[in-house]
Amino acid sequence: MARLMHGTFTHGSDHSLTIPLMRIALLVIWTLCWTAPSAADAALRCDTELVVRGMTPYEVLERCGVPEYELAWTDYRYPGYFVRVDEWLYDLGDNRFRRLLIFEDGRLIRIETRRKPAGGFDSPTGLGTGTP
Repeated sequence: MARLMHGTFTHGSDHSLTIPLMRIALLVIWTLCWTAPSAADAALRCDTELVVRGMTPYEVLERCGVPEYELAWTDYRYPGYFVRVDEWLYDLGDNRFRRLLIFEDGRLIRIETRRKPAGGFDSPTGLGTGTP
């Protein structure tokens, strides 16, 4: 018979297995923090409107307007299967990070945070740098 006594888990009367509950709780909380998507990458706020995964490009345009940068291509995943991918970049102001919205087949699947250029020339997606 298992019972909880003074923060430990004991099993049976002869063979006691003591596991501190605090360590288990901390391990669960740590795991949830690392596996859960951050709130910043799950949604985008444009003025008073909220953009979330699953929206169509039309819905995003209604809420945020025209993006600063757009890129589209067809991604061939395996023979006979391809996906249209669209990337839209929004610069939401001086004191906010840029946001990259990634659509696949007309649905928003991911919102990524991009750094601001630290001066000079930078690619629109914030991935590469170069000279002006």
